[in-house]
Amino acid sequence: MPRWSANRRWGLLIGALVLIGAVSLAIYAGLYNIAADVPHIQPLYWLIETVRNQSVAVRARDVIVPNDLDDTNRISRGAGQYAEMCRVVILRLA
Repeated sequence: MPRWSANRRWGLLIGALVLIGAVSLAIYAGLYNIAADVPHIQPLYWLIETVRNQSVAVRARDVIVPNDLDDTNRISRGAGQYAEMCRVVILRLA
């Protein structure tokens, strides 16, 4: 292997470590405003959306969707459970 190849690998490793350190320091220092009321830069928006979509896709692989989702009895029971759940959450917040 040529001599420059080892130097190049070390350079890439050191560069990656410096980049990771700089990003970690910026995150820890709170330099980026991640608040929901401020638009994100496009790369961060893409990252957040990709993480969310992939997370849901991986966890939804084994979900078996019922074939009676249009059944009025199922909808009625679900609406009642949803209303009850929301009432409990509202009471806890009060």
